[in-house]
Amino acid sequence: MRELTCDVAVIGAGTAGLAAYDAATKAGARAVVIERGPGGTTCARVGCMPSKLLIEAARAAHDARHAGVFGVEAGEVRVDGAAVMRRVRALRDDFVASVLDGLDRIPAEQRVAGTARFSDPATLVVDDHTRIVPGAVVIATGSSPSLPEPLRPVADRVLTTDTLFEIGTLPESLAV
Repeated sequence: MRELTCDVAVIGAGTAGLAAYDAATKAGARAVVIERGPGGTTCARVGCMPSKLLIEAARAAHDARHAGVFGVEAGEVRVDGAAVMRRVRALRDDFVASVLDGLDRIPAEQRVAGTARFSDPATLVVDDHTRIVPGAVVIATGSSPSLPEPLRPVADRVLTTDTLFEIGTLPESLAV
């Protein structure tokens, strides 16, 4: 098993984890980043960034429909749901690529791939291949959706942050 000692171990290589790694190394600390997932951060991949793109598309449609109060007649406004979703995915993919570029800039010896767990209060083990003894640990693991028990009977009709941005077009309506 590989053995590492460092000042700071950062679990999660998303926006917060990369910022914590950068802050630690800029302060002179020896830091490592541990990442298990697809990378690209929750925020960029399935969170605030793509959701804000959907909100902006809705705002653009709303503003166009209500431009008459300014003396501007925009005519009939039609939303091309497939085009909206293509734009969301394209920009989302750019956001994710940018984050992954940041991860790639970290020297390979300071990156550990796998799932971290505490084996005792002062030691991390990553899968079955790396033991890390850090001075401090930053947990920046993001989130994942969980379907509450009352919604499980209709699970096939529920979109989560992991599935919403993959639909081909916007639905006629959506409850959040």
